[in-house]
Amino acid sequence: MSFAFIAIALSKKSEVGVRDRVEVLAARRGLTKIFTSSRLLVFATPNYESNLLDDAVGVLIGDVYCRHVPARAFDGRPENATRVSSAQRDGRLSAEYWGSYIALTTSPDGSCRVERSPFGTINAYYTVEAGTLMIASDASAVIEIANRSRVVDWDSVIRHIIWDNLSTLSTCLTGISEVRSGEAIASDGQSEISPECVWDPWMFTRGDAMIEDAETAVELVRREILRCVAARMISNVSYAVDLSGGLDSSIIAAAAAKSACALRSTTMFSAGNDGDERNFARAVADHLRIVLDEGAPDPMGPDLLRAARAHLARPHSRSFVQETDRISLELATKQGVGTFLNGQGGDAVFCHLQSSGPAADVIRYHGRTPRFAYMAFQVARAAQCSAWDIAVKGMKKALKGKKHDDWHSDVTFLASEARSVKLNGGLPWPAPSERALPGKVEHVHALYNSIYNMNGYARSDILKGEFPLLSQPLVECCLRIPTWLWIGRGRNRLIARRAMERDLPRKIAWRISKGGLGQFQLRMMRARRPLIREMLMDGRLSEVGILNRAEIESQLSDDMSFRSNDVGRILRLCDVEAWCRG
Repeated sequence: MSFAFIAIALSKKSEVGVRDRVEVLAARRGLTKIFTSSRLLVFATPNYESNLLDDAVGVLIGDVYCRHVPARAFDGRPENATRVSSAQRDGRLSAEYWGSYIALTTSPDGSCRVERSPFGTINAYYTVEAGTLMIASDASAVIEIANRSRVVDWDSVIRHIIWDNLSTLSTCLTGISEVRSGEAIASDGQSEISPECVWDPWMFTRGDAMIEDAETAVELVRREILRCVAARMISNVSYAVDLSGGLDSSIIAAAAAKSACALRSTTMFSAGNDGDERNFARAVADHLRIVLDEGAPDPMGPDLLRAARAHLARPHSRSFVQETDRISLELATKQGVGTFLNGQGGDAVFCHLQSSGPAADVIRYHGRTPRFAYMAFQVARAAQCSAWDIAVKGMKKALKGKKHDDWHSDVTFLASEARSVKLNGGLPWPAPSERALPGKVEHVHALYNSIYNMNGYARSDILKGEFPLLSQPLVECCLRIPTWLWIGRGRNRLIARRAMERDLPRKIAWRISKGGLGQFQLRMMRARRPLIREMLMDGRLSEVGILNRAEIESQLSDDMSFRSNDVGRILRLCDVEAWCRG
């Protein structure tokens, strides 16, 4: 279901044949014309809801929900459509509504505007050719409409490798830009297009927005979890929860189980201490009385040479996810499931920082009080490390602060020339109006990291994927809660645990351990080492001088030489290599 729409915004300079190319492409891909005017032409797939706005100004594609009730904004009543249209005209769409949508509209001055909802899963790639704005949810469609060839932007690829999971202003395809989550663009056919942020995370991190009372925070988080999950549940659709047995997926399962919808769950397991969590997943499924399907991904299953979701303009997908996607899709097809619910973003939303950020925030906000020592102890207890170490790092971080544009970088295995490439701005969030607390900067960064990773599931091309924890009202609520309230009792994500503990088995609500697929990736690496070595030593990344071949040769010389800490990095380079080969 990744292909949602194609649109063009025409100008007086527009090429004569561009409308015909769009019509042909839309027909070939099974899209229907849903809006047309002298300026704007929009096609969409029937898999996505689309609603016309008042006064024939445009259309919204996707799911739009009311802010304060779990109800769809378009319910057939004209007055509700009028309210949405009014909010769009006044620039209040993301403030008064939420969901996963693209708004394509025209204005009286003849310009065209494209707005993408915060945390929306419908992509929007665009280019301008001869005064025509060409935009689609599929980058390959934009290239075809523009009558161009697919050309990799190598500088952007380098930035992508160094600052992974960050959607910078330029994509990894030359001439293709993106309307990112919470952004809008406007085109009049003449001026250069500049993105505008329509959602500002820093509004919810200011002192005047802070929720300082823990009990209030617990109740608000519970209310938003239940409301945001309920809004996504449609009575005639069958759902499957990706149930790892961890806290985040279990919270989604508990909230979804309160609906009257057909619901089941799926868990993946592999050999190794971190890979088999069936005991936890079964406990949740039994407690909620939902069916649990179990699958075992094969380390030899992923095709490292194939880039899943290659039609997107960045290498989002991870090769090791191919197997979990395949198994989940097979089970969904067999069981008649139409939508999967995934806990992506839970750690970010519920402020699982794994840093001294909460301690730094306490000393910055409250000063040198006993609260600081208490928080340093709580962070250390949750992370199972030295409280003294956390205290020292927290004081340093409080003094130094954390810049909003200081995104984590990694130059491992890159050639010296590649390491000199600069980020050059283009961040997907605005600058804060006041100095933000260090932990809150880390909280915001984690959220944007999760937004990027929503695109990593290839089954989203067939099934509808929902990520309920990355719902705008819930995110905004959690941003208002100070970082120090999220840590306590030797646990992270404390507010979320307390909010949903009544609906979960105690061993799930308060579990400390956290599973993963680290051992699975390690076995992939060992089994496919010769192929990985060939891909990275003789592939396109090496050909254009991005990789340090000597370091990679040393790392992959035999099964015992590579360090387990570098497994994820090596496989990520393979993902990028496969996407570049395209």
